[in-house]
Amino acid sequence: MKINKLIADASGLSEQESMRQKIEAVRQMLVAAGEEITADGIKMWVHRSSIPAAWFVKVIQAALAAGRRLEPAEYL
Repeated sequence: MKINKLIADASGLSEQESMRQKIEAVRQMLVAAGEEITADGIKMWVHRSSIPAAWFVKVIQAALAAGRRLEPAEYL
């Protein structure tokens, strides 16, 4: 799974922004969508290069709701 690419694309931030900033942007997006998650939780996905399927769907849904164009197959 391409977790770094998923976080980068879902965050909507430029390549120049740090991964920490991208993780925080994704966390804020998920919280705005009604989910409870910490930046440390997202960091674990990056560290393990793995994301639970339910969270994968939530990240994709939140990013699409925020107007980002993501294709789930790009991250598998």
